[in-house]
Amino acid sequence: MSCLISLNNISFKYNLEPILERIDFSINSRERVVIAGHNGSGKSTLLNILNGKIHEFTGERSLKSGLRFETVEQFLNPDLEGLTVLSALVEKFPKEEASFREYEAEKLLEDLFFKRSEFNNLVKNLSGGGQNRLMFARAIINQPDLVFMDEPTNHLDLKSLLFIEDYIKNKANFSVVIVSHDKTFLNNVSNKTIILRDKSSYTFNLSYENALNELEKIDEISKKKLETEEKEIERIRKSAKRLAEWGRTFDNEDLSKKAKSMVKRADKLEDEKTFVSRGNPYRLDLSFDEIHSKVAVQFHNTSIFYGQNLEKDNSNLLFEVESFYINSGEKIALLGGNGLGKSTFIKTLIKNLDAGLHSKKFSFAPNLKFGLYDQEQEVLNPLMSISKEVIRISNCSDDQAKNALIHAGFSYDRHNVLIETLSGGEKSRVIFCALNLQRPNFLVLDEPTNHIDLDGRSELIQSLKDSSITALITGHDRYFIEEVADRYFLIKDGRLLEINDPNEFYEDLLSENEPEKSIKEQKSKKVTQSEDILDQILELEEKLAADLKRKSKFQKLKLQETWREKIKELYEILEKDEEI
Repeated sequence: MSCLISLNNISFKYNLEPILERIDFSINSRERVVIAGHNGSGKSTLLNILNGKIHEFTGERSLKSGLRFETVEQFLNPDLEGLTVLSALVEKFPKEEASFREYEAEKLLEDLFFKRSEFNNLVKNLSGGGQNRLMFARAIINQPDLVFMDEPTNHLDLKSLLFIEDYIKNKANFSVVIVSHDKTFLNNVSNKTIILRDKSSYTFNLSYENALNELEKIDEISKKKLETEEKEIERIRKSAKRLAEWGRTFDNEDLSKKAKSMVKRADKLEDEKTFVSRGNPYRLDLSFDEIHSKVAVQFHNTSIFYGQNLEKDNSNLLFEVESFYINSGEKIALLGGNGLGKSTFIKTLIKNLDAGLHSKKFSFAPNLKFGLYDQEQEVLNPLMSISKEVIRISNCSDDQAKNALIHAGFSYDRHNVLIETLSGGEKSRVIFCALNLQRPNFLVLDEPTNHIDLDGRSELIQSLKDSSITALITGHDRYFIEEVADRYFLIKDGRLLEINDPNEFYEDLLSENEPEKSIKEQKSKKVTQSEDILDQILELEEKLAADLKRKSKFQKLKLQETWREKIKELYEILEKDEEI
């Protein structure tokens, strides 16, 4: 196992504020490393130090000679928006290899559930999940030694997520370093975990959950040790105080000196006390009211359409709802692949609630008061200040907003900061801060965990489980869904169906196959592929022959070797096709 990259005594400050201090660890070949920690602990900063985007640090960063690494970006590079999906991937090849390696790009795109009809679509028109799949493809297409992944699961549908999870765990021959808030994903892929806390790092050669358990044991040992140390310090100080009193009473200089010596000893022990972590400084608290009716919301014989008006003709029909209801206090999970209509269903629901009109197809409890968390965080006005947005959403007083924001970790000097300047995690805290003041009795959560750290997710899960809130939830966080939901509805084959277990949905995704082509179509495709391969071989042989005609000192020996290997590979593909 060779070392790919190592950090030695790394420290980093932002605006003179220490973010990381004395960080030490290494990343080796074939390791699947998770960097974990609450929002603001420095995960993205550490990732950017590792991948070379941040240079203003103290300490030493060492890389293996010739190390090839890539980063799966969290956000799409604007330079790619005007390219087609296929050209955005082919662009990653060296120019001289692009033409004969295009089939590799096509194969990887198909593996990542892009249809061939989508290859020529513009990147800017892809969904968030489509863009994430493309960025993953761009990072791995050249088989680097190391891949950095910053929130790779955001916006992905479960089908894509399960593929990437399986690829990393079972197929990747490179190391990965992952920052993510998806607990199930982290548990399934990791074999090494680095936890950031209190500006320091804790490294475990364990999966994420096992690492957390070990850290908890360390914390328990530290707490017990600290209790013992504090008892000893208190005993010494009491003894020193008694000796000092005796020294004064009996005018005994030896007792007074001994008392002073004991005070110094206690002070030294105080300075050397075992450190116990403060943990996550932020808390996600939620308060809810109750619905005083048996049924909170129900749909009957309703059609869900997409489009601005959300209701047109059958050409834009997404699915039919024969019967859907949510009882008071129930938490319902809405499942389905990307593009099947989950968000549209929520928009239809919100539209009907806003209108406040009951009908044969839709009704709701008289005292229903809904709160919304939308995955794009569009409930927030980017040009408004934090405090004004909390007041607007929750209809609270200025003092209530200030106190709630301080409790949520926003210092007073940040209350006038504009929403557009906040990170995704900070925006999430603002929304939940407002919801806490609003006290809804029906909560609509559309991908609520995308920007919440793992501690925040645990707190949100516990708040929902402990409360009598009624909720409708969509999301791809399997752990969150399974922990919170009481019932599950699945969009499938143009209908909204109730299922008993979310595993039915996951198993469907894993077993899905492309429709079988007719024998004639298969033969036609094989002939076309064979012709393409022959064309590539001829092109490569021409390049090789032309280069060999040059004088020795002008020949490109490395390229000749690459071309010969590629010609050999292509002939092997042809031979296999003939055998089949």
